Amino acid sequence: MFDEKLQSYLLPEAHIYLNKWCKGYRIKLLIKNARESKLGDYRKLDHDTHQITLNTGMSPALTFFTLTHEIAHMHARDKFGNGIKPHGREWKFSFAQLILETLHLYPKEIQPLLLKFSRNPKASFYASKDLASYFISKEEKEQLLLKDIPEGAKFRIKEKIFKKGNIRKIRYLCTEIYSGRKFTIHMLAPIDELIED
Repeated sequence: MFDEKLQSYLLPEAHIYLNKWCKGYRIKLLIKNARESKLGDYRKLDHDTHQITLNTGMSPALTFFTLTHEIAHMHARDKFGNGIKPHGREWKFSFAQLILETLHLYPKEIQPLLLKFSRNPKASFYASKDLASYFISKEEKEQLLLKDIPEGAKFRIKEKIFKKGNIRKIRYLCTEIYSGRKFTIHMLAPIDELIED
């Protein structure tokens, strides 16, 4: 299913594992333009066809990580049935096994982060501060993140302007300037613009 033409989008030798994991499955793989809400998704189309979508433009490591995440959904559903939770214990078990099997394919600096993540995988890598920082730094080398700007600074995300407040675990309490409403925003949220007073 995964031929060497896809290799330029993946980590070296990743297609070997993908072919092993997907043997016997009928999979429709779609590459989509970058979506803000997700990096990929999985769904079962009918009794024997699975669909996986991936965003284009990701680094090979993030592409493979995302594809592994989606294949774990397929394995978990196949092994444990349709009634499981999307990111429940069955999926966590499946994803962890796939990560551990291919840990050696990833760059050395991310391997300890993935090993830690595999102990209790989350639905999004953003739940792991270290893993999120790694992927964000690789994907957007010049991207300014909320954690990088000083408290009290004004910033824009999309069409809204906020003032950065105090941190609460991994999110900052921020105030939208025009409405005065409070929002908690993840510390690794990308900032579109820093607003100078």
